[in-house]
Amino acid sequence: MATSDIASPSFITGTYGREVVFSQMQGAVSTAGNVTHYAVYETSGSRVLITGKLQSTTNMSANGVFSTQSFSVGLIAPD
Repeated sequence: MATSDIASPSFITGTYGREVVFSQMQGAVSTAGNVTHYAVYETSGSRVLITGKLQSTTNMSANGVFSTQSFSVGLIAPD
């Protein structure tokens, strides 16, 4: 995922939080297994930025391809 695939945070209507929109993406699967969660990882800083649970478990095959639709993540404003 490139930086251009992530929109700048915008305000969520009616809240004090922010929303980040991610473009649809596609990538290679290296190991077979069931996928239940996702993570956005910053390789340059070696840190996890966002994690979440998928709506349903997905079985992935080794050497396959995964893809997602565009999705958004809400970020709660600090107190």
